[in-house]
Amino acid sequence: MQRSESPHPGRFATDPPPPGEGGRDVALMFMMSSGGLTAADLFQGKDAILSGPAGGVVGMAETGRAAGFDRLIGFDMGGTSTDVSHFAGEYERAFETEVAGVRMRAPMMLIHTVAAGGGSILHFDGARFRVGPDSAGADPGPKCYRRGGPLAVTDANVMVGKLIPDFFPKIFGPDQDLPIDAATVREAFAALAREVGGGRSPEEVADGFIKIAVENMANAIKKISVQRGHDVTRYALNCFGGAGGQHACLVADALGMTTVLIHPLSSLLSAYGMGLADIRATRQQAIEEPFGEEALAAIAAAGARLGQDARAEVIGQGVVPSDIAVHVRAHLRYAGTDTALEVNAGTLVPHLTGTALRGDAEATLSPPPSRGRPIRAADREGGKSEDEDPRDTPLPDPPPQGGREPPATDHAAANLQLKSLAEMQSAFETAHKARFGFIDQAKQLVVEAVSVEAVGGGAKFAEPLHAKTQAPLPAPAQRSRFYSAGCWRDAACYARSQLAPGHAVPGPAIIIEPHQTVVIEDGWRAELTEKNHLVLTRVVPLARRHAIGTEADPVMLEVFNNLFMSIAEQMGVVLQNTAYSVNIKERLDFSCAVFSGDGALVANAPHMPVHLGSMDRAVETIIRENKGAIAPGDVYAINAPYNGGTHLPDITVCTPVFAISARTEPPSPGGGGSA
Repeated sequence: MQRSESPHPGRFATDPPPPGEGGRDVALMFMMSSGGLTAADLFQGKDAILSGPAGGVVGMAETGRAAGFDRLIGFDMGGTSTDVSHFAGEYERAFETEVAGVRMRAPMMLIHTVAAGGGSILHFDGARFRVGPDSAGADPGPKCYRRGGPLAVTDANVMVGKLIPDFFPKIFGPDQDLPIDAATVREAFAALAREVGGGRSPEEVADGFIKIAVENMANAIKKISVQRGHDVTRYALNCFGGAGGQHACLVADALGMTTVLIHPLSSLLSAYGMGLADIRATRQQAIEEPFGEEALAAIAAAGARLGQDARAEVIGQGVVPSDIAVHVRAHLRYAGTDTALEVNAGTLVPHLTGTALRGDAEATLSPPPSRGRPIRAADREGGKSEDEDPRDTPLPDPPPQGGREPPATDHAAANLQLKSLAEMQSAFETAHKARFGFIDQAKQLVVEAVSVEAVGGGAKFAEPLHAKTQAPLPAPAQRSRFYSAGCWRDAACYARSQLAPGHAVPGPAIIIEPHQTVVIEDGWRAELTEKNHLVLTRVVPLARRHAIGTEADPVMLEVFNNLFMSIAEQMGVVLQNTAYSVNIKERLDFSCAVFSGDGALVANAPHMPVHLGSMDRAVETIIRENKGAIAPGDVYAINAPYNGGTHLPDITVCTPVFAISARTEPPSPGGGGSA
């Protein structure tokens, strides 16, 4: 894409760059937050709020699919933040989102972001360590950048030996001719270790900060996976972003995952994903019909009409009609609730008859004008010429670019092949059970809306296969060591160019790629596949630690603080999603917290604070009045005014949680409460 001074992207459609400055035949598409491309004249700003991260999700899904994985967790760690996403065959989207305090109604990829990146600043407040949320940014950047910046996550990786100055470009310092400054980083961590006290070494302090950052990122992944009913241990972690490779094994271990995929373009995957994206058009219409035959007819009518409109928009951008798939989805919910779940309702299948159905009218059609570039044989076969390096990763060709006037009608009539009512209900119940843990057979289902998506015109790409080498693993480019999990570990350092498909590198090791560093932790092994993908696999079962002692530890204090906070936040999400009351769903008039076995507050979520002042009294009362009788599965409700109750409509619900220690002793209950 050529640089332009155009004040608005729509100008490209009417005033494209002259020849020699991009050319008038250049396909100019814009990425949307929904994960699709669109022409410049159809582009709107509201559709691009999360367009960059959406490109990463597309790249994550497509490269994961090419590698043979159908269940993926996207882990995109950059300099300021980390974006996480979930993919199990279909993109997950939110249709109403709040961004920077502004509520927007536009389809966006479901992406969760946390302030944990390479530039996240490290803090010690006298009692515990904290990572972020503030960032050092690119200027001044982390302390090792030689610009007087603060200690950041990148510096912690330098301190523990996971980032090696010898492999960094010499672009730092006043004259931009020096490597990163490891000596200054060591001095800063030594001073911080003295401040923390307790005999901790500088590398131990740095490793503690890395552990906190890893837990923050793991908790973010739980929000888009475990919290929504997905078992992440059955997924592969597709790791990308410039800082992702340094933490991939640790994040996977924190989640119980055993497989990590790192694509050769992983540090550039958001841009690569934009090149792989399809042209997409979406439509949505409210239905609000009780689930039944009338609702099925309404889905069919709306789906056919909206589907033809969406197809016409994609065809107008130069996509061959036969290459377009149209998906129809129904948004179902229980009556009295407002949490609708999206289920597959059918597909719009074209058949060549020369007419197209539009409502009750038929129109004779002619093929649309050709507006895209010709499709080459290499595009369809994913082939490469003999003089190209077979180990290079192919870059996708741009999708075809359309003109401003889409054809009014399609040259192919369309059949809407609907799912049956039983199939839709079964899909809804499966999704509801996974998300919320129950199915309400007594509740009437409601079809809230129907949405349609037309998809086509994406770059045809196939990554070439390479023969696995029979040669032994070469000698490492350098031998080093890094500090992890409480001790120094000898590590072999390889340049990615040294490795060929078939080579397997056991951990501890470091692989230096052109754009990032990949750390292979102890117990993991990295293998280069026939498609030049780096797949990390845990080959030694992870040993789970149990007792951590009773002394206050600034690292574990923050780790458990975040874990318990995450539990309380997930309690609130479930309560909000399953509640009928507008006070809970819309006003968020509730509080959730975790208490110890004696009723002491452990952690509370950032909900309505008014309930928390007396909630511990309610928990203490339940423990006292039911001593010896509390059992797993019990649920207690209380609103007694002399025992923690606030006023009549507020009810505190407490559920005991039992933990059995490694010693042979009775279970000890803790508790969670909500009001």
